[in-house]
Amino acid sequence: MRLKNGIEQAICILFILSIPLNKEPIKSFDMSGLLGVSDSYLKKILRKLVVSGLIVSESGKKGGFTLAKNLESITLLDIYKAVEGERHVLHVNHLAQKIFPDKEIADQAEQSAINTILEAEKLFLEKLATYNFSDWHTHCTNEYGR
Repeated sequence: MRLKNGIEQAICILFILSIPLNKEPIKSFDMSGLLGVSDSYLKKILRKLVVSGLIVSESGKKGGFTLAKNLESITLLDIYKAVEGERHVLHVNHLAQKIFPDKEIADQAEQSAINTILEAEKLFLEKLATYNFSDWHTHCTNEYGR
């Protein structure tokens, strides 16, 4: 499984917005400059975080982005779903049907593989739900004095 680069950027965006000095909205341009990433790609991630309800976008001269939720209510699963969406990691094209002459055996083998991958995905998502953003934030701010 490969996660999008946007996951890392989304986590960093939330860290930036959670720094106590940043009570004012922060512009995407400032965040992309700080992170050294493309502003246009960062805007796509910001949009996903807004749509998911993790951050708020404020327009205007003094506008920018702020957290929409308190840190205690954000999990890594929330961030993952915001960036990756709700779709399953596996998309099946039923290719086994093309190589096995016995369609029943092909179906059984395919279903066994699908069930294994879906179980792994379920465990992965359950684990992500156990990682609370505020725990990371507390650790990092204690460790690095931010």
